[in-house]
Amino acid sequence: MFFVNKKTSLSIFLIFFISACQIDSNVNLGDDLQKQVIDENIVFEKYLSNQWEQNLKDRPIFASLLGNKSFNQDISSNSIQEFVKNKAKLQKDLASLNSFNYEKLNSDNKLNYKLKRISLNNSIEAAEYPSYYMSLNQRGGVQSYFETGDRLVYESKQ
Repeated sequence: MFFVNKKTSLSIFLIFFISACQIDSNVNLGDDLQKQVIDENIVFEKYLSNQWEQNLKDRPIFASLLGNKSFNQDISSNSIQEFVKNKAKLQKDLASLNSFNYEKLNSDNKLNYKLKRISLNNSIEAAEYPSYYMSLNQRGGVQSYFETGDRLVYESKQ
């Protein structure tokens, strides 16, 4: 099994973030238009960064498995109310994504936009079949939800 430590996950994130921040310098635009393009990219990248941080907060086990131990003391709720709340959040996130002017994004962020839209659409579609309908058997199901603790690192009593 592949494990990522804190330094590696931070390095991967920084490489992704820096490459996403690059603005295509081959495009010759007027100063005002160039400023608008840069501003749209900055706002979009801030949106992606906030989405990433919120995802780590909402999915603490995922964050821990990536090596981010900030939320290691938390666990996600698997209640029906939480599924309903997450489904509404996905719709809101898609509406926020759609508020960006795709044409004002640089080529890297156009790709990031498409990938984020695909991810949100897939998650919205999957929310139509929530895991609380998952059948139980001896190999998996909600009864094995807390087995994830076996894969986490515990460095303190907390």
